[in-house]
Amino acid sequence: MNKGGIIAINKPSGWVCTHILNELEKILRKSYLYNQLVDISQEQAHKRRRKSKDSKYRKIKLGHGGTLDPLASGVLVIGIGKSTKKLKKFLNCTKEYEATALFGYSTDTYDSNGKILKCMPWSHLTEDKVTKALENFKGNILQKPPIYSALHMKGKRLYQYLREGIELPEEIKPQPTTDDAIDISSNVLQEQGAMNYKSEKRNLFNSTNEIKISDNLSNNVDNEEQKTSNIRSSIKRKAPAVKFRIVASSGTYIRSLIHDLAIFLDSAAHIVELVRCRQGKYILNENTIDWSKFQNGDWEKDFLEAISLEDDTES
Repeated sequence: MNKGGIIAINKPSGWVCTHILNELEKILRKSYLYNQLVDISQEQAHKRRRKSKDSKYRKIKLGHGGTLDPLASGVLVIGIGKSTKKLKKFLNCTKEYEATALFGYSTDTYDSNGKILKCMPWSHLTEDKVTKALENFKGNILQKPPIYSALHMKGKRLYQYLREGIELPEEIKPQPTTDDAIDISSNVLQEQGAMNYKSEKRNLFNSTNEIKISDNLSNNVDNEEQKTSNIRSSIKRKAPAVKFRIVASSGTYIRSLIHDLAIFLDSAAHIVELVRCRQGKYILNENTIDWSKFQNGDWEKDFLEAISLEDDTES
């Protein structure tokens, strides 16, 4: 194993990447593979395993090759030991995603974990209009990262400013990115929508007194109760959901891409499902290890095969 290696896991939705790494370190630490993953002798490993659980000597160095949002699932590349130095190449490699967007509503996080901010019309959307609009987001473009992101600004990540209630020191600047391919992988404009996502149904109905309603939906009604009635009725008509396949380079925020696409279409949207299907040579369900195997204790065989493969192909 040569004191390290690289694997890819199938991250489940709902997990923060740092929590995955922390849990994985605990699992590896208790395994018989411990002394093969740290640069120490077996005797030293035995002594250090007997120390308190918080001992720095027991830590196995881990890192990931590009974060995934808590909502997102799919390929998460993880470096172990000295192989963490090889992770930079995975930040710049090609990635493929499947993203399901719910049109008609925007949130402060650009995904379903956030607070609904605005309701916009969607009845004018067609598959043809969406497909044509996608052409404006292919190739080299400028994209403004979402405020809820891990992007650094003046020594802090953007989400840290929000958590601490601190105003951003400067405006978020658009950044260059490359989207090699974007297309509709499943057109469900007329078939599915908000009511197919239970959490969305709850969030939308609970937020109707707080969101900004487009004039086209409020019909210039002055009575707030009537406006709320209008928006609830629009929800019942099932907001359109569309699944996209996106092949992108480093720096692309899929949440921002969907947010900007919706604005271009005179609507609003947010991500309700996001799956990273591929990152470099790692393909979901082909050469990834499901996180549930680590949780169930059934991981060592797949782990050894995966990490050995990396040793065979990396210098």
